[in-house]
Amino acid sequence: MKKEIRTIVYDEELRIEAYRFEGIAQPLPNHFHEHYVIGFVEKG
Repeated sequence: MKKEIRTIVYDEELRIEAYRFEGIAQPLPNHFHEHYVIGFVEKG
């Protein structure tokens, strides 16, 4: 079993959330967000 790491940080000054996920292999259905989302997929 792979170890999953989920880290979430909120910056009060910039008013943004930062998410970091490691070791998560989960298919996502097609979807959209009502706000800007920037992502980077290293593998997969």
